Amino acid sequence: MWYNLDMDKLLHNVGDLSNPDRSAVENIMGHPLRDDQQLYIVVLDSAAEPAATERMSAWDDLQAIIADAKGNVRQSAESSEEIDRLIDEACSDVRYGT
Repeated sequence: MWYNLDMDKLLHNVGDLSNPDRSAVENIMGHPLRDDQQLYIVVLDSAAEPAATERMSAWDDLQAIIADAKGNVRQSAESSEEIDRLIDEACSDVRYGT
């Protein structure tokens, strides 16, 4: 199943939920919730799976990006170890904000 990323979303503090609402959510989740937790509700619109031509076009675009990246690496004066270190550092910055 594919999903459209245009979505409705709601954020609730669990401690602010009415007893019936909280019980309903806990029943869906299958476990009790804590008052200090937040509940993020997202409603996604289902969409048809992309056509084979769309998938192939996206794949071709990705291959072009990879080829460009490889070309940039060849043109740089950096060693592969230094490039790996820079990539790891950038990933860490994105993940952990360091």
